[in-house]
Amino acid sequence: MTSAVLELLRLPRETPVALGRDGDVTARDLLALAEGLAHALPAVGDEGVQDVAIVCADRYHLAAALLGVWLAGHRVALPANDRLETLQALRERTPLVAVVGDGQAGADIDLRGIPPRQSQRESLGFSAAKPAVCLYTSGTTGLPQPHAKTFGQLLGEAQVLGTLFDFHNRRVLATVPSHHIYGLLAGVLAPLMAGGSFVRETPLHPAQIMDAAGFFQADTLVAAPANLKALVCWPHVRQARDGHEGASLRTVFSSGAALPADVATQLQALWNLSVTELLGSTETGAMGHRKAPQSSAWTPLPGVVLSTAQALEMPDLDPKQLLLRSPFVALDDWYVTNDIGQVCPDGKFQHHGRVDHVVKVGGRRVHLVALENRIRNLPGVHDVAMLALPAPPPRDVELACVLVAPGVSVDRIRASLLQVFDPVALPRRWRFVTALPREPNGKLPRARLLALFEGDGLEHGMDVACETRACSSAADGSNHCFTIAVPSDAWFFEGHFEGDPLMPGVVQVNDLVLEHAALVFPDLLHLQQVSRLKFKHPIRPADVLTLRLCRTQEAQSLSFALHVGEVECSSGVLEFARSPA
Repeated sequence: MTSAVLELLRLPRETPVALGRDGDVTARDLLALAEGLAHALPAVGDEGVQDVAIVCADRYHLAAALLGVWLAGHRVALPANDRLETLQALRERTPLVAVVGDGQAGADIDLRGIPPRQSQRESLGFSAAKPAVCLYTSGTTGLPQPHAKTFGQLLGEAQVLGTLFDFHNRRVLATVPSHHIYGLLAGVLAPLMAGGSFVRETPLHPAQIMDAAGFFQADTLVAAPANLKALVCWPHVRQARDGHEGASLRTVFSSGAALPADVATQLQALWNLSVTELLGSTETGAMGHRKAPQSSAWTPLPGVVLSTAQALEMPDLDPKQLLLRSPFVALDDWYVTNDIGQVCPDGKFQHHGRVDHVVKVGGRRVHLVALENRIRNLPGVHDVAMLALPAPPPRDVELACVLVAPGVSVDRIRASLLQVFDPVALPRRWRFVTALPREPNGKLPRARLLALFEGDGLEHGMDVACETRACSSAADGSNHCFTIAVPSDAWFFEGHFEGDPLMPGVVQVNDLVLEHAALVFPDLLHLQQVSRLKFKHPIRPADVLTLRLCRTQEAQSLSFALHVGEVECSSGVLEFARSPA
């Protein structure tokens, strides 16, 4: 996109573009280092354009490497991270001319050792249709996936962001790494193309963010929700602001996940900051923006139009699945996103999550984000993530929960969830950790979450609570009998009681009776009342139980009984709300 790059070169050569602890770097310095790298890279040969991977941590080095690779005629590859195993996998996946870094172990070229060459170019033009970059997803839902973008798509989006949000003369501090598309666009390219400047470093922790904001007098913060939540929860945040660290900040951008409304409210209350959320993905680019927390609807970016599968009469898709036409996507027709929502008459849209965040558990649709949000809003819960895992029939899918919640019990979380969700939708595996294994951009690679459950029978679909071994039913479907094995190391025995572990009554009703009832009587919805509840005999580790459920035809109640052998352990009657016809 020739005009976009020419806008950069029209800046006065002594204009600062990158802000560092040792001094500012000018446009002249940037172009000179880019020319030096272009001279060091092989020219395009008979094999055509190839990829040069960039893993620079310093934003100035990354910007110079981008321009240098493009000047040499090659395409940029931005891997998900700079780990050796990631780079090795990339080398095996695609031929690389080189890996350019600024101190990383896997790099072939260290940009810090490249001698600058003064640029003699009057202009620098790239065809809008020419390949510019291949970005790799962070692996949130599996292996990192490549997504190629042309100069028209990449620089066109940067130009739109820079113009729409007026990045001219902005001093931008970003906490999101530049290999992430949001960090690349909002943290490097948008300020460059709009005549602003960016801070070279990428602070992650609250103290670092406030120190950098104060040192560089940054007025714009580009961050992920995890960074912002940590910032407002930091005990010294008010003291830092009053001490003039970060006092120059005026605007905050957030992307990568939904920003909790209370975090946006606190940012405004603490510092009177304007908070803008950006919605998008590596594959779609930016889709929309909104002011937080005032607006729930998203406004599409200029040139972006959205619709739904239902409106476009696409029966093979989820009716609420969003489709878009966008200048930032390599497709002239409607692009099918992995997002669900609805489009408003005024062209704005609501976002209700992703298609891969809706799963069926025991025949019920469960929205993982809704579960996450309910848990996240509980007092004492700092962070949470949900996983859908394969399980044996009849459930087929089970949910697992990883959370940072010191002092919060599983019983308390389940009790809160049962106020809103069906028992079958509740997580059955739990991991309490000191911090979720997030990437610096706030993303959670699925492989890291799965690793937390290694060794508990996950690969065999075992249930860490109880295992249903057999099921029989009466011919008319009114009576069902389950054989259930209780593991000796289940979570609910911990502390209940020391030296004489017993299954709590709430587990018997919630984990056993209600969840099995939801499987065989899906028309029974929320539990309204429990009557004639009796606990007669303790259930201990390694017991094998018989659960009997009995329901009269068309009734909204059922009776249950749990036995160990011939001994009745508990019984009762459950009253439900019936599914509407």
